[in-house]
Amino acid sequence: MACSIGVFPRFSRAFGPLLEFLRAIPPPAVVPVAILFMGYDERMKLTVVVLAAVWPILLKHLIRRGTRSSAAARRRAFVSAVRVRSHEVIILPSVVPAILLGIRVALPVAIVVTLLVEILTSIEGIGALMIGAQRNFQSPQVYGLLVLIGLFGLLVNNVFARL
Repeated sequence: MACSIGVFPRFSRAFGPLLEFLRAIPPPAVVPVAILFMGYDERMKLTVVVLAAVWPILLKHLIRRGTRSSAAARRRAFVSAVRVRSHEVIILPSVVPAILLGIRVALPVAIVVTLLVEILTSIEGIGALMIGAQRNFQSPQVYGLLVLIGLFGLLVNNVFARL
């Protein structure tokens, strides 16, 4: 199982296949279904973006890697622990870097999927502005928006990397 629920064997067996199935669905394929059930609105866009961006944060191997710390480090850490069976303990401070890394990976995914949804649905946003400019043959505006998107992604990445 690729999800963090892998540390809970029963939960993993019960929900792991469903979560793996959902993770494997490409975000563009979700957009028509989301439109069908939710309509063209910000709620639909947010739902699709969250579904696409949540998976890097939930990856089990990142969280499992964070749980492997020495006994001395576990004693020194500020412990917010959950006992899983008799031998596994998840220590919050050791998992935080892995979660932050997952968020850092998810941020560009969220930006790309947001633009994709805006382009496919023409819901207000930079993606809708870009597709509108392209349809009206306004190349300078398309390139300007593309540079703006790149600068925004760079800014978000740099700010989050400093955290």
